[in-house]
Amino acid sequence: MELTQALCPGILFDLTNEKTMKNVQVWAEEFWRNNGKGKSMPIIVIGNKKDLRGTVPGSISTDDGMAAVARLSSDTNVPIPYLETSAKNGENIELAFETLTDHYLRSFEKSS
Repeated sequence: MELTQALCPGILFDLTNEKTMKNVQVWAEEFWRNNGKGKSMPIIVIGNKKDLRGTVPGSISTDDGMAAVARLSSDTNVPIPYLETSAKNGENIELAFETLTDHYLRSFEKSS
């Protein structure tokens, strides 16, 4: 995985698969370790397949997703936005890209 050129990744996990949420921490650490600027680089976390939450047993709740991201954020002292999307019906897809862009621009302004 090439992470040295990434400026502000969106880390996506599957709301119907708890294992993918557990990997968010691993993916974030991998990005921060390899981006050349450490944990000061912004990320956002996106839970996808929101449309399936009610139909798949064991799906991750919004509260659990938010709690996981809050723990990650407190470990790094970097605010990390959390969104839930559905690629199937388009819910919050535009918002995810807007949030990603806004989060990056705010971090860029702070470093300038």
